[in-house]
Amino acid sequence: MNASDYANGWSALTRLIDYHLPPLSADGPTLAPLIALTVAGLLLVFFSVTMVRWLLALGGAAVGAALGYLAAEPLGTSAPLTMALAGALVAVIASSLYRFWLTAASVVIVFAGVAAIQLGVDGVMNIVAPAEASASEIPRLPSTAELDQTLSQRAAEYARATWERARTQFAAMGNRGMILPAAAAVLTIILGWRATRMLSGLWVSAGGAVLAVAAGAALASAWQPEWRSELTARPREMLGAAAALWALGILVQARRALRQRTSAAVVAASRASDAAKS
Repeated sequence: MNASDYANGWSALTRLIDYHLPPLSADGPTLAPLIALTVAGLLLVFFSVTMVRWLLALGGAAVGAALGYLAAEPLGTSAPLTMALAGALVAVIASSLYRFWLTAASVVIVFAGVAAIQLGVDGVMNIVAPAEASASEIPRLPSTAELDQTLSQRAAEYARATWERARTQFAAMGNRGMILPAAAAVLTIILGWRATRMLSGLWVSAGGAVLAVAAGAALASAWQPEWRSELTARPREMLGAAAALWALGILVQARRALRQRTSAAVVAASRASDAAKS
């Protein structure tokens, strides 16, 4: 991949950020969620290993509540009661089978990550921000048909289009191009089953770093609107900040784990010594 490919990819990412980041105002309803998202991202960065099982249970509860809401009307039951029961049930199942779900999620993420590296920046950006959406089209007034659509319908259409573009990109890689992602997925299954929380903690921490930087940038652009164009024009620096924050989080968690293991070893040795004396 040459320099022009990277330039095109970063340009597409800049257009994507600029298109999906609406103008923000510095008021309470805007700032409070952004502050909460920034704090949540930092917590995931520095406590991902200890939080990952709780996150899975919360995710299961959310999925169960959504399923309960959809099933309440056909079953003729109370929606809040059905949502609560389904949420609790799915949360228990997700927490009980956490090793399987976290390993499966790790396999999907590692496969997608290795495939994305092979596709390169330009290939990935062609999936999420196709080249035909030129900068001259991005700010524009929505059509009547678009105004009639709900947000969920737009999201579903975007997801379907993105999936089709991803299939085209992966098909272009051929069988040889899929060997490395498949091998990485198999290795993840082997390692993930033995070190589930550690492996899943890595990508949860990475997601938290991206969330913290993105929410922080949105918070800064809401507080100082003139910073918005500067921030959206620097996706490389923002990704670099997220990577640095992720590395710091991994170092802090590794140091914490080492300290806990050392303390546990000292306590075990002390108990063994006391038992031998008695």
